Amino acid sequence: MLRRRRTALGIVPVVTALAIGPLTAWTSAAAAPAVECSIRPNGSNYLISGSGFEPGKAVNFYRNGQPIGGGTVPADGTYSVGLRPDQGAPGAGVGFFAKEGLEPGGRATTCTIIDAPSACDGAKAETTGYRLGRTEGLKDGREDGFADTYRKSYDDAVKKRPGLTADECKAVQDKGFADGYKVGYEEGFKEGKAKGGKVGKKEGEEDRRKGNASRNVVVSQLQVKADPASGEADCAQGIRFTATLVGSGTGTVRYHWERTSGKVSGTVEFAGDGTKTVTDQAAVPAGSATATVSQKFVVDSGPSQGKTGQASASVTCKK
Repeated sequence: MLRRRRTALGIVPVVTALAIGPLTAWTSAAAAPAVECSIRPNGSNYLISGSGFEPGKAVNFYRNGQPIGGGTVPADGTYSVGLRPDQGAPGAGVGFFAKEGLEPGGRATTCTIIDAPSACDGAKAETTGYRLGRTEGLKDGREDGFADTYRKSYDDAVKKRPGLTADECKAVQDKGFADGYKVGYEEGFKEGKAKGGKVGKKEGEEDRRKGNASRNVVVSQLQVKADPASGEADCAQGIRFTATLVGSGTGTVRYHWERTSGKVSGTVEFAGDGTKTVTDQAAVPAGSATATVSQKFVVDSGPSQGKTGQASASVTCKK
């Protein structure tokens, strides 16, 4: 079985300039606004935001020349991506920049830090490291558990009957996933709990004294559905995605939807154990005969930070 371990390091954000080269003009007749890029703290991570890009074009963000995310620029010319911990935060000798378009010579600009913390809070860094470690432990445990169990299940099935049909292979894969998820989750949970120890207890006691109940909400189940998921659809109305959260505790849970056009953030309130639903309407490109749309729902706060759910829709547009 594979084993992965990741360590969250404390960082002091410092930005150094990165030489980019001359900027090029838009191909349209209108004067192009200057492209700008900034990085600002966003919770325990960072958010990189750019503006002044040409709508409809692709934009990508880079850390020391390596791509870290991007997509198609919406109508307002802005685009943002979250900087994951494993992609590396701003620091000494580290440069970030944004580039418009995929072709050589596209407009580019360096990114600057805004409102960066001036010092590292040791207690907060340790708590953040624990939370990230637990999240990654659960994720990696599930993936590795699934991989091992799937291989074993598939090999056993092939021995019984060589040459599985597509449906039989899917059934084997589903069984492997269920078995792997159980094993991975149990291992990841034990690892996260062992690493938390006194840090998690201290954080909980401090929140209780301060009346901060937002971290007390645990999302035990998360399911995302598309409506419609298949068949004919009124594409002018788009596809409606609904996330159903089963939670326990009292407080606010922050979340975001991941769209092809960017992220949409929001909050949902829990007042004791219960079920909440959150909806988002995904647009379908005008004039499409068929459409395939996917959206992911991500929990951004509390003990369930990093928990995700995803759904897809493949429809034929009504004429």
